[in-house]
Parts: sequence; C-alpha cells; structure tokens
Amino acid sequence: MNLESKAQEEIFPDLQFKPTMFAWDLDNQGFYFSVTRTSDYLNEAPGADFLYYYDLKTKNYTEVNLDWDWGLFYLGFQVRSDGFIAFLANGGRPTWRRYYRKGKTYEYQDLEGKHAANLYRLVLHRTKDIAIYQFTTASTPPMVSRTLARPWPATGQKCLDA
Repeated sequence: MNLESKAQEEIFPDLQFKPTMFAWDLDNQGFYFSVTRTSDYLNEAPGADFLYYYDLKTKNYTEVNLDWDWGLFYLGFQVRSDGFIAFLANGGRPTWRRYYRKGKTYEYQDLEGKHAANLYRLVLHRTKDIAIYQFTTASTPPMVSRTLARPWPATGQKCLDA
C-alpha cells in the first residue's frame, strides 16, 4: 500500500503462487521469499519450497537458482549483506549452503566443519560475525554452540569448528 495515496497493488495475483518466509535483502532493493510447489494447491498438500527474489525497482520476481533439485528445508534461508545462507532439503541430513550474489546470479559454497553434516538450526547475528547453531546426531542429543562466522566468504577455511 502506498501510504500517501492509499493505493494498493497486488504483487502476487496467482492464487496458486503462495509466498511465505519473507526476508528483506539487506540493501533494501528487494526481498527474498519461498513458494511451495505442490500437486494440490487447493488443499495445500505437502510439497517442496523454492526460493524467489522480488526486485522493488522492476516489480518483478524471479526464482533463485539454488542448483539443488529438492528445494529448501523447513528453516529456509537467512539473508546476508552479499547473498544468503540456505537450508536445503536432503532427506534426513539437510545441507547448508552459503550463496553469494553476483549481479543477477549466485555462486555458492557448502558449509564445512565438524558439525556441518548434522546442523539443524542456525541463527546469524545481523551485523556481527557470530552464529548460534544446534547440531545433533543419532547418538548425541541436540547441543547448541556459538561460533565465529567470519570465514564465510570463500576463503577455504572451515566455518563450523567451534
């Protein structure tokens, strides 16, 4: 809604296209969101979530190519200043990837470290290089750890060695 003119504009008119998990791009030029693809939109049957980006200038949205066929896991993604981190569906052991925005495309790096294969929650500080994460295995109860997240740019360093 335009607060001055009170005019409203529907940006997602397709009833089968139901965006969720909105998160602003940190440069405020647009926002990320996910959409569930399902064979039964009417009853909102289970499906797979995929990531999109809405550009405020062009008023268009495009699907973000995650280079991953199964889509997002239920925790989705977290936006960073130069891209985002996505939690990718991969059966019982989800995969985390760090995506770097390069114009209209993205490059990515899988998260590495001794806890990366069993990571189930990740919360990043908005401006500092600190992460809180939870990991668990079949023989280990869920544990919460804190780590520095500064090696996230593609430096080759491992990220989750807390």
